[in-house]
Order: sequence, then C-alpha cells, then structure tokens
Amino acid sequence: MKKRQLWGYINKDGEYIIAPQFDGASDFHEDLAVVKIDWRCGYVDRAGGFIVEPQFQRANSFSDGMGCVMLDGKWGYFNKEGNCVIPLKFDNATDFHEGFAQVQIGEDSIFIDKEGRRVSDPAITRQETPESIEWPKRKVEGDKIGYVNENGEFVIKPVYFDAGDFREGLAKVKKGRTSQWSFIDKNGKVAFKEKFEAAGDFHEGIAKVLVKVEE
Repeated sequence: MKKRQLWGYINKDGEYIIAPQFDGASDFHEDLAVVKIDWRCGYVDRAGGFIVEPQFQRANSFSDGMGCVMLDGKWGYFNKEGNCVIPLKFDNATDFHEGFAQVQIGEDSIFIDKEGRRVSDPAITRQETPESIEWPKRKVEGDKIGYVNENGEFVIKPVYFDAGDFREGLAKVKKGRTSQWSFIDKNGKVAFKEKFEAAGDFHEGIAKVLVKVEE
C-alpha cells in the first residue's frame, strides 16, 4: 500500500481537528486557512469545512476580513462568507489593511475599498511588526539548539537539531536530521506523543502538521 504525505491540523492537545487530507496548508488567520487539493487553493474553517472550494492557483491568508486570490493571472477578493465580493480583474493585488488594498490594472496602481471602488491614497500606516516571540527563546550552542530565559540561562538544554520559537506556549522541535517533529512545552516536556514529518507553529490554537497516510 502506497503512502502519501498530507497536511492536517491539530489542537494544543495533539488531537486532529481537521484530518490530514491536503496537499498544502497555511496557518489559520482570522479563523480561516488556505489549503490545497490537487494544487488548487481554497479556504477552510476551523471545522474543516470549505468556505471557498479549491479552485485558485494562488490564495493569501485572510487579512482585514478579506481573502486575496488569483486565477489565470487575475486577482480578486472573497469575504469570510465565501462570496466573491470583488471580481478577479486585477493584474496584481495586495491584502487589505485598515479597509483598503492596493491593486494594479496594467501600469496603473490604485487603492480600492472593500466595495472595489477606487479611492485616493489613504496613506495607510503599515508597520510590519513581527509577531512577539515568547520566552524562553532559542539559542544555539555548538551544533545544537536549546532555550534560554531573559538572563541568557538555558532553561531547556541544547539537545535539538532543529527547533522553532515558542508560540502560544508550545514549540516544535526535532532531535536529529532524520527525526520527526514533536512539540514541547516551556518546561521542555513533550506536549503529546504524536510526531510529524513537518509542522507549523501554533496560531489561534491550531497548528498545521504533515503526516504519511496510507492510500
């Protein structure tokens, strides 16, 4: 029996809330995630139901209540109810922030509102601030990674070949180059027994994970 690698989603107890079934998956943003089936993009909710069926070549995570999608070189927008509220007619497009997005039609770059109407430059202040990384934080010692407190002292020994930052109290780690990924808590204890071929960070209480599934 052949095995195939598929993405699903777990909660912070390591339980699958969406079974592995996707060729690709993003983190959840605004309670929705981008997923791929047969390499077409759509959106699912936290129950795994499709808000927008996979049909697009590209799709961005939801921002400001809008999802930016592309098909056959044209970009448009869906709302969180799964309705196409701005048709796919732009040659390029950015995510919505504070009620506005910048789009391109030919050589003309303009701003639009959520009705798709052209507006004057709203002078949006976009401060690209990285998500706050929780303590303890990663530190490399030799060829291994551990975690240190605010004083630079190791509170989780450097025993990992690779490791992620703590997000929502958990961090993904792997012991060796060929090891699978697992999650630890801030005491360095394994959060749950399941291990994965690949994993994302926790966002909104959910993390994407890649597993091998028999077909």
